[in-house]
Amino acid sequence: MRTRARTGVVAVLALLAFAGCTERPIDKLNHELADREAKVPSCEATDCTAEVAVLAKALTDLPGVVRVEKARYREKQITDGASVLGYVVVAAGVDCDALEERAAELGWKSSVSPLSSLHLQCGAAAVGGVEPARKNLFATVRPTSQAQLKAWGDRGTLP
Repeated sequence: MRTRARTGVVAVLALLAFAGCTERPIDKLNHELADREAKVPSCEATDCTAEVAVLAKALTDLPGVVRVEKARYREKQITDGASVLGYVVVAAGVDCDALEERAAELGWKSSVSPLSSLHLQCGAAAVGGVEPARKNLFATVRPTSQAQLKAWGDRGTLP
């Protein structure tokens, strides 16, 4: 009986010891994302002016986007790390929510670094001097799965 109890205790201890050795998929993804992010040099010293201009141009090229205005880099946000702020003007009838994932992908591919998110106001152009309601478009610029990472590719590859 004592031998079985000792064997049971040893088995439990072995399981506990090896439990920490297996990396969870989310941990593996986070390590891979951090490695890719570390390869993109920081542009904070220049307020990422050139890099934000490239990102704004890429956002303007999305279907339904008319222009991007006042795009700028903010090193620190209260809610998270560094962000790009600005206004996205879309054609009438364009759903701003439909732009969120593509905007996040472009943020990931951009050379704006460090970068956690995009905080953009999105809405149609003013008609007759009347400014339409704007919607917050918040995009976290990190892939959330291995499949999304594979589809988006490397960080800092936006031409």
